[in-house]
Amino acid sequence: MQEYTLGSKNTRQMLQMINEAKDTALHEAVRYNHLDVVKELSVEDCELPYDANNAGETPLYLAAERGYAEVLQEILCTCISPADPNSRTALHMTVICNDITTTKRMFHNIHCVL
Repeated sequence: MQEYTLGSKNTRQMLQMINEAKDTALHEAVRYNHLDVVKELSVEDCELPYDANNAGETPLYLAAERGYAEVLQEILCTCISPADPNSRTALHMTVICNDITTTKRMFHNIHCVL
């Protein structure tokens, strides 16, 4: 059994693993609103691009779609490459979902995405 310790090569490999739906560990942490896990994963390898899964969802997109403002903020502020499906940004999703609170939070914290 492989050892997964923070900062190790094995941990980075684990972070890049995907399931049948092409979800990463970060997808799953976001899906279930596990902020502490999202923090650990995004700090562990902030340069890892989090691509869309089979449903076209990135972790950033999932956070925006579900209104997980703190998770969304964490990804925006720590991940260098927060990809979005179909050219929709997280801001698009918060507006589409009529999530005024998260939309305002994104504007107030715009320094994280510039």
